[in-house]
Amino acid sequence: MSNGAPSPKMGKEDRRVFVNLEGTPGLGCSICGGPAYKPGVFVKNIKPGSIAEEIGLKLGDQFLDVNGINLIHADYGEAISALKGSKQLTITVRPQEGEELFKDVTMPKKSIHLDNEPQDPEERRAEREELERLRQIAIDREKKRQKKETEERIHQSALAKLKQRQEELQRLREAEEKKKQEEEQQSKLQKRKSEEDDEEISRQLEQELLNLSLTQQKIDDEKKQEESRKRKESRTQAQRRESERMEKQTQQELDRLSEHDKKRRKELELQQKLEEQKRAQQEKEERMRIHRLQQEAKESEREIQREQQWLSQEAEKDLRKPNLIPSPPKTYMSPSAAQGVRRTPSRIGQDKLSPEKFDPASLFTKPQIAGREIRMIKIKKEKDTDLGVTVEGGIDSVLGGKVIITEVWEGGLAHKHGGLYKGDQIMNCNGRTMLDIKLARAQEILREEMKATGDSVTLVIAVAPPKAYEDEVTYF
Repeated sequence: MSNGAPSPKMGKEDRRVFVNLEGTPGLGCSICGGPAYKPGVFVKNIKPGSIAEEIGLKLGDQFLDVNGINLIHADYGEAISALKGSKQLTITVRPQEGEELFKDVTMPKKSIHLDNEPQDPEERRAEREELERLRQIAIDREKKRQKKETEERIHQSALAKLKQRQEELQRLREAEEKKKQEEEQQSKLQKRKSEEDDEEISRQLEQELLNLSLTQQKIDDEKKQEESRKRKESRTQAQRRESERMEKQTQQELDRLSEHDKKRRKELELQQKLEEQKRAQQEKEERMRIHRLQQEAKESEREIQREQQWLSQEAEKDLRKPNLIPSPPKTYMSPSAAQGVRRTPSRIGQDKLSPEKFDPASLFTKPQIAGREIRMIKIKKEKDTDLGVTVEGGIDSVLGGKVIITEVWEGGLAHKHGGLYKGDQIMNCNGRTMLDIKLARAQEILREEMKATGDSVTLVIAVAPPKAYEDEVTYF
């Protein structure tokens, strides 16, 4: 999108910022147009804690351009379309250029807030209609401007042709007048010659005719030389234009080939990078699968050892009490057979989820904790209100059996509680394990526990490590 105007030159105090609005409520500031004596788009208000405040915008800052669109002489609709038309914004800012405009609080300028917070449907519809009307006005103005420029070019071309035609007619009239004068002079001389019989007069007349002939010949020669000079100049200009056209065409071809080579190299580098990431991901999945199988085998071996120990103890009890009726024989499972059995995790006792007896090391293994902080969160239920989280992962995903929170919705119980964040892993829900299960099963457990009796739901989570976001807002 471009309004046809070149981007303004940056001054010494101007700065350029890149803003990524993906997953955010918006830029967090209001804008307005300047008065007739100071046109432009200016920051009218900044929301505390918003992205606009983080990147250092101040009251009265002027937006010179957005994504290459010149906003100095842009109308209101073009400015709104530019700022709301993309989630990736590159903004050139002139600090506090319009600060004096906002000292008068009665300045009659309409403004719009650039947040994406929910609005009333009527307001959204009215805003869309206003934006569409302004966009249509901008399109009509551009069409009128182009039409006016075309008519102006046609008018100038017609004037130039008319002037050229008038000059040609003037030259023809002058030539005819000169020729007429010469003919009149020749006629007079001939009449004089015919009237006078004197030989001297005849010789003089002949001499005059000779002079006139020489003069006419000289004039004709000058005309021919002038025409030849004009033809040479015309050929030279045509050759020069053709040479310039060929040079421009050659340069464009070279630029096109260079751009094609750059694009091809970038595609090859991207393809190579994707293949390397894919191989690394496959290796990681294979290592996680092997690790999971090893853990299952170890658990199965420990279970078999406990069963064997229990069988030995029961056998000793039976030998010490011969009068008792012997218990039925226990079924023994070999380690090789035990490795193929996947035991269903049981529900943890509620006493282990009490704040006084909560011990992560007794509930999970060190590989499962992986050095993260384990927290127990108790969220109070509310009528007709969901937990308000989106989860991804599961045993069939690349996350290796983890159930990860990918979104915390505003207005949900999790958002109101404030203890759950994007990236946290849910490890247990009301005593039911959330490890090494399918995503559908994890979602079903969360729904069941929210519908179950009780006024709260207890979650055990592994807190996600903090993430740096310097790559999202870059200063230039």
